[in-house]
Amino acid sequence: MKYTNTELEEKANSLLNNVLLEMFAQNNKMIGKHPSKLSHEIGIDYFYEIRDRTTGESLNVVFNQNKGTENINIIKGKANPEKGNISFQLKLRHAKYFLNELNKPLFFTVCDLKLMKVYWYWIQLDNSIKERIETQLKTNKRTLQIFIPIANELNLNNFDKFYKELEKSDRIQTHKFLKSKLLNDDEYDFEEIENSELHIIDKIAQSIKKFDGLTIIPKHVLRRMYPFKGTKDKTYFFNETLHTDNEQFYNLFEALEKQDNNIRVKEEFGESISILNFEDKLKDIIDFLQSNLIQHLKWNGKGHKERICAHNLYDYDNTCDCERCNYNKLNFKKAANLLSKRKEDDDSIVKFRQAYTYYLLGDLKNAFLLYKEVTQETKNKDNSILNILCKYNLINLKNLIKNNYFEADRNEILIELKKINFVYDEILIEHNYYKHVFDWIKENQFINNSIWEIDRQFTEIQNHHRKDKNGGYFRGQQANSLKFEFLRVSFFIEYNLIIYDVFNEFQILVHKSLESMFALYNIYNPDSTKYDKFEFTFLYNWLMHGDSTKVNRLLLKYDIQQIELNDELLVFNRFNDNLDNLIISIKRIKENKENYLFRDKVKNIIQNFAYILSRIKMRKTNFNLLLKKYIALITLLEDDYLVSLIKFETLFHYRNDINLTNTKKILKLLSDYELFDTQSYNKGFEYYLTIQDFEKKDNRLVEIFSKIGTSLNQETIESDFYSNFSKYQNVLEVSELKKEIKKVIQKAAIKRLEDNFDSKYYYRLSIYDIIPFHQEFFDKFFNSIKDLTNKPTGHELITGATQRKNYDLNNLINLSYKYNILFTSRMKKLSKYAHESDYYDWLMDIEGFDYLKFNHYWLLEYKTKYYFEEFKKHKKLKEEVKSALDKNYIEGVAKIYINHF
Repeated sequence: MKYTNTELEEKANSLLNNVLLEMFAQNNKMIGKHPSKLSHEIGIDYFYEIRDRTTGESLNVVFNQNKGTENINIIKGKANPEKGNISFQLKLRHAKYFLNELNKPLFFTVCDLKLMKVYWYWIQLDNSIKERIETQLKTNKRTLQIFIPIANELNLNNFDKFYKELEKSDRIQTHKFLKSKLLNDDEYDFEEIENSELHIIDKIAQSIKKFDGLTIIPKHVLRRMYPFKGTKDKTYFFNETLHTDNEQFYNLFEALEKQDNNIRVKEEFGESISILNFEDKLKDIIDFLQSNLIQHLKWNGKGHKERICAHNLYDYDNTCDCERCNYNKLNFKKAANLLSKRKEDDDSIVKFRQAYTYYLLGDLKNAFLLYKEVTQETKNKDNSILNILCKYNLINLKNLIKNNYFEADRNEILIELKKINFVYDEILIEHNYYKHVFDWIKENQFINNSIWEIDRQFTEIQNHHRKDKNGGYFRGQQANSLKFEFLRVSFFIEYNLIIYDVFNEFQILVHKSLESMFALYNIYNPDSTKYDKFEFTFLYNWLMHGDSTKVNRLLLKYDIQQIELNDELLVFNRFNDNLDNLIISIKRIKENKENYLFRDKVKNIIQNFAYILSRIKMRKTNFNLLLKKYIALITLLEDDYLVSLIKFETLFHYRNDINLTNTKKILKLLSDYELFDTQSYNKGFEYYLTIQDFEKKDNRLVEIFSKIGTSLNQETIESDFYSNFSKYQNVLEVSELKKEIKKVIQKAAIKRLEDNFDSKYYYRLSIYDIIPFHQEFFDKFFNSIKDLTNKPTGHELITGATQRKNYDLNNLINLSYKYNILFTSRMKKLSKYAHESDYYDWLMDIEGFDYLKFNHYWLLEYKTKYYFEEFKKHKKLKEEVKSALDKNYIEGVAKIYINHF
């Protein structure tokens, strides 16, 4: 019996619906069928609504085109790549519609009415379909061959596979549809605000409120928001200036002025502009402009209007006392106390801020728990930016917990965090302005765009800096442009409470921005653009986020001797508060020494403080007050490792206004930890000695040391000199004190050498003229030189690198230069005791050396005054160095050539 097409269709539909009904019922789901009224026109026979059988919750909607046949066409050709698959013809216009216009998943089914089996195919998951549709269009074909795997039989065993493909197709098609809809360049839908009768202040406030949870709005979004925007092409940002032709918006700010810390309407605008009952909203709007770095407004419409200095309306006093602001002021104690007093009824925005502060304090578990809570509270709100920010922070928190949190519940937390993603958030987006913000955050565009822009500016500034060193000249907006680019991204992260400041990309931004500013600051041509004075914002970012070691390298690279300040009093007040707050938080810092994330932040801040204090230009009294508190902080922390890390030597090297009290306190601190053999102690003691009057009787050696808290028994001074030479090294630079040491220890020192010769001790005594020349001791020193080519040294075993120099031999040569001892053939043979024997051959025969083997870098190897005095005697050496510099310029060698030849 042969069935009609209508009968075949009915049999196929009945078979399909029965199979689907059973499959979904057995998997705790219900599927409701709804026949399509436009089956022929659009190729859809049914749409199905899927619900949870227990709760009735709607899970999905899916479309279907179903075909039935008694003669399934299975491809059998051995050479055919589709062998074993079911072949079926599909109308080309239907295929195009399913793929490109349908915003829901569609599965095609073919029913084998002989065997009563159903096979499925998701056209939207076929990666080849788009290309094959295009091929058919080019050849004017009306149909498309599709291939259905025989394994895709619709039955209970295959339900999981079928349903996973349904969900995947849903995600892909929904995302594709919404993306094409939202990524267009249409105007933002702010019509309900634009066409309302609201006061302009309310219009601005409602526009901002659309982005609740976001304090800093990306400038490419802000320029398209009514009423900031007038017409599209006439609204844009240039650095800190918003250009707009929205007259109502511009007129409002044109009419405002600040008097006695209050915002008021200028007299000439009294009748046309009113802010009565809008004061609080206006303050929020002005705070918004300030946070978003909008310093100026410029009219871009018809006619002329004066530029508006919006910054004149700003309130620069941060009176906020929340936990996050207390952290930013380095009052960790109060921040933690406020968190301990959280209220259950705090709103989601407050909880979000609290979660961020937990993260800042290194409390990753409580940050996770609170972010999770806020995510739940905001998940059902349409287009909730706060929900997106929470999820973004949770995703970033996952990496931090993986590397820094090792409590018993670590794995449990990580499992939960792995579930966090943005798949459904993207599907539910309804507005293009929300989509733009969503992408800016989710895809890290806020950091990636800034990296690209700052890197571009960095390269340009580097070129200008090189030109300046060679007499070049340039003018431009580099300092301003770079400043606002960096501040926008740092403000976007800081004010929007985004977890990103610990990641490498942000560190790169900080260091490139600081390096660019240092390069612009170190411009010599008075006609060129430069960065004249540092603002507190940059110093604060340096303090909080700069890697202290890397920033120190930048300071040295650009030879930053002193930093001029834009507002000295502001910097003093802020740093004074910061140091007070750190001292208040001592207990909190000590209690969290095992919290490595927080501990390392604090240590980096403390090290950065030393570098900043060493360079900022400030009145002596203010500077010493800051230094006094800084020393008190370090002393109270009682952390010997931290003390060893702090580069106190930078303070003594770059400043000449450290008072005696602070100098003694630093030396006392270093002495307490026995850090005599450090640059910090040496530079500090050297500085201390320069501010003493050594003609006074009370400045004898014992008194000198007693003043810095170091005990010194005159009876045992030689023994101490032998054991702790570094303690005395700077004292030996002062002739009056060296005479005293020499007088006290000379006899005992000679006796020690006679009893038990120590080559290192002998060298120190000789080079500093504590003992006179003794041929016997010199011969013993000569005989103590070891051959370092026979076996690996300890240095070589540790590093794996060959130790090319023999520094004991360098010392022997140094003494020979000092005492004008001629190099005998026996002494010259010692050059073979080092891997780089040519270097020592040259030192011991400067005139007769074969200069084809000469390397002018050798001048940098061992820089002592006796070496330089010897070099200066040799005209031939001067000529060879000059010739070598012409061919291969080395800055350090050039400086030696200028200063010592």
